[in-house]
Amino acid sequence: MSTPWEDRRGIFQRGKEVHEPARRPSQSGGVIDAVRRASVSSQSSVTKPLSNDPAAAPASPTSQRRRSSAASQGLFGNLTQHKRGSEDYATRRASHSEQMISGGAVSGWFNKTYEIRKPGHPVAMSSKYENNKVYPSEHLSKQVVHLSICDVYSPKSWVTQTHFWPMPKETTFDQCYDTLREALSRTLAEIPALAGTTARTSSNPRDLTIEIDENAHVEFAREDLSYWEEIPSYETLKAAGFPMTGLYEPFSMPDTLAPICEGSRMITAKLNLLRGGLALSFGFNHLLTDASAVAEVERIWSQHTKDVSCGERRSHRHKVQDEAIRARLSAPVAGAGDFVDGGFKIFPTSHSQLNLSPAPIVKERRSTFIEETIKAAQGSANEHDNADKANWAIWSFSAESLAKLKKDAAGPDPTKWISTMDALIGLFWSRLSYAKQASRSGHEESMLLFPINIRKRLQPSIDAKYIGNAVDIITTKHSLQELEHPNTGLASAARCVREAVSGWQESRWASWLTMAAGLPDDEAICPNPLGLLVPHNIGFNDYSNSQSNTLDWGTMLGRVDRTRYMKPASSLTKCATAVIVHPRLQDGGLEVATTSTESLKDTLEKDEVFAKYAKLVCFYS
Repeated sequence: MSTPWEDRRGIFQRGKEVHEPARRPSQSGGVIDAVRRASVSSQSSVTKPLSNDPAAAPASPTSQRRRSSAASQGLFGNLTQHKRGSEDYATRRASHSEQMISGGAVSGWFNKTYEIRKPGHPVAMSSKYENNKVYPSEHLSKQVVHLSICDVYSPKSWVTQTHFWPMPKETTFDQCYDTLREALSRTLAEIPALAGTTARTSSNPRDLTIEIDENAHVEFAREDLSYWEEIPSYETLKAAGFPMTGLYEPFSMPDTLAPICEGSRMITAKLNLLRGGLALSFGFNHLLTDASAVAEVERIWSQHTKDVSCGERRSHRHKVQDEAIRARLSAPVAGAGDFVDGGFKIFPTSHSQLNLSPAPIVKERRSTFIEETIKAAQGSANEHDNADKANWAIWSFSAESLAKLKKDAAGPDPTKWISTMDALIGLFWSRLSYAKQASRSGHEESMLLFPINIRKRLQPSIDAKYIGNAVDIITTKHSLQELEHPNTGLASAARCVREAVSGWQESRWASWLTMAAGLPDDEAICPNPLGLLVPHNIGFNDYSNSQSNTLDWGTMLGRVDRTRYMKPASSLTKCATAVIVHPRLQDGGLEVATTSTESLKDTLEKDEVFAKYAKLVCFYS
């Protein structure tokens, strides 16, 4: 069985290479070469010099060994030494960690390596930190948070993303880390549940809690990846559109590479130093946070970071009745009718999304419910040809093109209003259907599945700042012949999306809640994942309302250059197309990631309708 690194290497789209001054492109390929080729033609004419010339500085103590290894192993071969789980990777990381003394000073090895790369740059880490643990800035009493039915039925996975910043001028890596760490500590004090761990209180799979004790904390690590020649410089990544190939594992905390289990924490983070920039990767436990809750925690963390950077201290969360809301989202509704929905199915709890695995004796990569379903249907995913392998294609939409798209998708009748998101979903649904032409193989319908935030849809509504899960899953179907129509497919698809959203009924959701809370311990009612195995269907997620790309993290860091979500694409090969709308950009535009083969990406680029609104940013695995 191949490792996640081997699954996610992918071949990038060719483009003009972006070289750093006085640095020759590697003859062995690898991640840097792949990232350079990810840059699309619209960006390929731009070259951005770095402020530091690596050729002018002495080589690091380990660089010669890495170069000789790369030369002998060919494309991506040398990455096996650095992937998590390999002996070499484990030895290097353990060596780095073990040499951290109680006072927090960095090992001589790290000092030597870093000083050689950055002459005169301060390297000593803050003496007040002994390890990666971050405690709340205020004392928390021992408490238990009882998760709601919406929480316990959420996917047992991490919501992971990475923020990219250029390295602030006249600021050290340690200063950036310390500022973020102090801000995270204040955030934990305002949201105590973030400092707890997942626990089971009875044999009932719905009785899940977050336990907060006197040792409550989270893990926030840091690592200098600037000496890894296999990891591109910040400017190279930026010029290529911030592709994530080869970065998923080294950027991540180990816990986020496996599903949630008993004992899992609610948040974990890692600050990575790159050549010329920073990458803050963090994962949120889905048992506590949906997309809206993640956005709220991120907002509070950024505001505290802003305060720390200018020597202030304020509160950034108004009083929210989280406990009362969780109780409401757990209580069966009197008079609720039977829940009937073709997109849901009763599963044995042990093989459902409800199941929470016990903490493993030996930490290893485990599969989620959906991953197991995909593997069972596909067999060995590693046997797919590269032509069939799923990659990520990221498309950009300017604010102007989004306005035009909405107008074109609405049609001539002004009474038939649609939202910009209806139009955007409709564009991908219709043009992907047109490209695949599944009706020629006898298929009649395509299914669209997407979650919606129900905080404001419930009556009475619940607080928009609620930290928890408050979503419902919508599934809708549409005729493939209508979706594939070259002229009317867009408007038809957008109208279908609008009807599905506006047709949401609280009574239906109440029926699901009542059924989900009342089933026997060995049964669970969950969305049926089999629909996500059908290539002409679509799974959609909208993060456009998140402020990730516009939040101000203070005088030291400022606003991020870009946010990237970190779900690998290869596991979705030959599945329904995943469409993920990223947080809105500062200029009002959007980036949208889709799972795609190279041929499908090429087809969309050449599609006259699609190309009127979207441009390819990058293509990576």
